[in-house]
Amino acid sequence: EEMRDGSSWEDLADCYIERSNSPKSGDVEELIHKAENIYGRLAFALQSNNVLNEHYWRLMIKYARAKFERSPDALRQFYTSYDAKGIGGKWDNGTYGAKAQLEALRKELDLIVPPRDE
Repeated sequence: EEMRDGSSWEDLADCYIERSNSPKSGDVEELIHKAENIYGRLAFALQSNNVLNEHYWRLMIKYARAKFERSPDALRQFYTSYDAKGIGGKWDNGTYGAKAQLEALRKELDLIVPPRDE
């Protein structure tokens, strides 16, 4: 699917996350996975066009949080991949607040899925 209106897609993903928190949500993992997929596709579309602005970082934070909720192991792979590229820890250099949020999430993850010494 082409994602022409990113804000509408982001709103849909936000709704999936909201629904996953409802007691009557049904398949929570499926809802979170759908949201994660949307956030990721939107963020990576911006990244591929070299648009690393506040929208990109907001989406990356939502993507990482959804990934954490669905699979901490998958989030560990996300951080490992970004660290290998030399991006992890630098993130947005603090410009949009993403660095602090992504590093706080990493610390939370470290308690559940400790990093492996490579």
